[in-house]
Amino acid sequence: MFPLLTQIPTPWGWIPIYASGASLGIALLFGWYFIQHQAWAREAEARALFPLLSALALLSGFVGARLLYLLVNPRDFGNAAALLRFRQGGYYAAGALIAALWVTRRFCRKTPQLWFAWVDRASLAFLCGLVPCGLGLWLYGSPFGSRLSPSAPSWLASLGTFPRWHLVLGPGSFAPHLLGAPAWRYHVEQKGLSPEALVSFPVHPVTLYEAAFAALAAALLLRLRKSMRFPGEMAFWALSAYALGRLALDFLREDPERGLVLGALDISQLLALLWLLAAYWIFRRIRAQSSLFALPEGDAAEISPSQGALDESSRMSGSSLGTEK
Repeated sequence: MFPLLTQIPTPWGWIPIYASGASLGIALLFGWYFIQHQAWAREAEARALFPLLSALALLSGFVGARLLYLLVNPRDFGNAAALLRFRQGGYYAAGALIAALWVTRRFCRKTPQLWFAWVDRASLAFLCGLVPCGLGLWLYGSPFGSRLSPSAPSWLASLGTFPRWHLVLGPGSFAPHLLGAPAWRYHVEQKGLSPEALVSFPVHPVTLYEAAFAALAAALLLRLRKSMRFPGEMAFWALSAYALGRLALDFLREDPERGLVLGALDISQLLALLWLLAAYWIFRRIRAQSSLFALPEGDAAEISPSQGALDESSRMSGSSLGTEK
């Protein structure tokens, strides 16, 4: 594992660059340029609005992710100053999603068609961004899953085995000494692993599972993009895919940061379940609103011959009924 990529000297001390943080930066840059590239295919209003919406989503998402973590894990913040230690972690992706969607939708309350066009592209960029984030979190070693069975394939056990490491950071760093990986430390403290052990027990590499699931979902949605029938449908399916993956994969997690709130459900699973329960209603509501505006050029659905024949048959049936009257 490579939890620490490098350290940058500054007048205020050394700043460590972790694999998890670097992967998040890559994901954000990809999302920004992906959305900007899509904006140039639209009219001037979208080219002006998309960058602003992306910036609002980044800022509100950062605040929302922090606040949700605070609500679920208040004991991790002993005082108000701890809230400002942003580099020590403590974020939930679900909080970022909720805040970003709410703030940008409120901002575009008078231009819903542009918001739907933006959120379609942003949700797809979000799925793609989960791939480098999953890889970076795996390199760091957290979150991690429950222990694998002894019969698990050797290659899977290898991917889910995290080494003991001791990072000595530069002078002035917020945490000069870090002991990990988190899975190794948890197994020593809670599962009886010897402190002299060089690696953790083999666990499910849940971050790699999530990265693989997000890559497959994004590839499928990209392939089906032209068959989307109304603005907002891409976002609906992308967020539903994320919710399904989060609901299933978090059952495999065992890291303390999971934050159980309702029995065996953590906060992300609970929110995912609520989304899926409301998905059908949202789907119907978006479809009802789709008649108010058209899809962007290039995103219109292609009507298959069979669908055309069905429509023609329906028109002929209606005509026949009218004649019989």
